[in-house]
Amino acid sequence: MDSAMQKAGKADRMYYQLLLADAMNKAYVDIKSDSILKEVVRYYDRHGSANERMRAHYLLGCAYRDMGEAPMALKCYQDAVEQADTTSKECNYRLLCCVHSQMSDLFHRQYLPHHAIDEIWKAYHYAMHNHDTLTCLRCYEHLSNAYFQLQMPDSTLYYSLRSADLYKSIGDTVSANSALAPAIFIYLQREEYDKAEELLNAVQKKSNMFNPLNSKASTFYNYMGLLSLGRKDYQSAKEHLYKALSHSKSINELDFTYENLCSLYRNEGVVDSLAKYTMLYCEANDSSLACLSTTTVEQMQSLYDYSRSQEHAKKVEKENARIRTRLYLLGVVLLFSILTGFAAIYFIRYKKNKTINRKIKEIEQLKKSLDKFNMQDNLSKLYETDVFLHFKRLSTIGKKADASDFSKLRTAINQYLPCFLNKLTGSEYQMSLNETNLCILIKVGFLPSEIATLLNVSPQAISNLRSRLNEKIFNTSDGAKNFSKRIKDLS
Repeated sequence: MDSAMQKAGKADRMYYQLLLADAMNKAYVDIKSDSILKEVVRYYDRHGSANERMRAHYLLGCAYRDMGEAPMALKCYQDAVEQADTTSKECNYRLLCCVHSQMSDLFHRQYLPHHAIDEIWKAYHYAMHNHDTLTCLRCYEHLSNAYFQLQMPDSTLYYSLRSADLYKSIGDTVSANSALAPAIFIYLQREEYDKAEELLNAVQKKSNMFNPLNSKASTFYNYMGLLSLGRKDYQSAKEHLYKALSHSKSINELDFTYENLCSLYRNEGVVDSLAKYTMLYCEANDSSLACLSTTTVEQMQSLYDYSRSQEHAKKVEKENARIRTRLYLLGVVLLFSILTGFAAIYFIRYKKNKTINRKIKEIEQLKKSLDKFNMQDNLSKLYETDVFLHFKRLSTIGKKADASDFSKLRTAINQYLPCFLNKLTGSEYQMSLNETNLCILIKVGFLPSEIATLLNVSPQAISNLRSRLNEKIFNTSDGAKNFSKRIKDLS
């Protein structure tokens, strides 16, 4: 076929290249070069109809889209729109709709939702003019994603649910369930778990969204995990989040999954797993930010190169003005690039340190809570021992405890609260045996009057001893009552 085209006339060759590029675009095959399509555009700009010119510029824009040159793609799409003759009966409204759809997708990827919404409505208008119901429905679905970027939950819910209902009305259940993703996430954020569960059940029963080959599998497993997490069903949440992790392919999916696993283990109080996924979340978050910064710099460079090529076209008649403008733009872009780079580095480090410090504090708080829980659990076990019950009987009948009794009590304390006893008997405080016994009795919950009976001393002596020990152990003199509270909290 190619050899035959070489022998054909220029009009046939250009038409062949136009058809080839159109077929590759429709088959989702990347167009990796713009050289041939530039020649096609030049030819049809001179010899083609309005529809042919629009088609040529559109396909050149698709080539730049596939090559990652967003600014040039946008320029070609704008040129394609300018070629359209909407006053003619022969105007290709379907192609014009495709051009605006591609522009909306480009703006959406560049996080410019306001521009994306403008282009979606233009695409919707031309789809309606062409009686293209399916494209109109897709426009509604794209509106929900744009409003989601704008953080407008009510509008997101409306267009997400509306598009899903319209898809169902034409029997397209798969597209309907895919369109529900923004609505499900909004319900989860609002803690409206019954509504979120209803939508997730519909997705799970009537589509392949949970199929490993589906690009949204990780997203929907995350949503299932968040639903279980919101309902305190940690085992189910763990199962779904680990499935989401196994299906996560992009750095953004990993970032989202690690964040949800951190929330799970923070609620469960599993310190080791929380620390592990906190670090993984920080690393994924840093990678995501680093990718975003790199993309921004590349786009700035592409915009600069495009501006420079435009100025070069006017070199003959405006040489001096071109040089001054070029130097000025170069200085501005370089300065902005440097400032953006420093800002990005500072932001990444600041966010990373802030996240790590917050997680460290949470881990420390969890450790304190765990230590307190363990101490209370051990005290409960101690209260059931014979030696403790013996001391309770002695205090009840008003009889003092002898040295053998205290020896047995210290042995029990060493078994259930070893850290507490080690602190009292260490070299730091140089406690006497009587002082140690007093602290033990306070720790296990005896009242000052009961302690006075067990030690066979007056209540005033107990009060004086508590005050002295408050200064000796805690370096404060705020009274015997506060000393007892500190001893009970000491682990």
